[in-house]
Amino acid sequence: MMNKIIINLNKVWGKSSFFNLLKDELAFPDYFGNNWDAADECIRDLCWLDNDTTICFRNAEKLRGRNNLLYDEIILFIKENQEYWETGTANKKIRIVVE
Repeated sequence: MMNKIIINLNKVWGKSSFFNLLKDELAFPDYFGNNWDAADECIRDLCWLDNDTTICFRNAEKLRGRNNLLYDEIILFIKENQEYWETGTANKKIRIVVE
C-alpha cells in the first residue's frame, strides 16, 4: 500500500520556512540542521518512512512569484533527490513528485 506525503509550498516564503516544513512533514530527526546539506542527508535516508512512499510537493509555481531564487533552489533540491531515489540503489521505494 502506497503512502503519500503532501508538502504544500503555499506558506513557504524563505529557506527557514521550507526547512521547517520538510522537518514537520517528513519527520526529520532532531539533529536536522536546517540547511541544504542537512536536508539532502535526511531526504536520502528516510529510514523512518514506510517503503513505497510518494513525497508530493504542491504549489511550487506559487512560490516562484514570491521568491524566485528560493523556487530555483527548491526545484534543484527536488530534481537531485528525484534522481537519487530513481536510481534504485536505496533499500526502499520513494518517489518524489511535483504537482
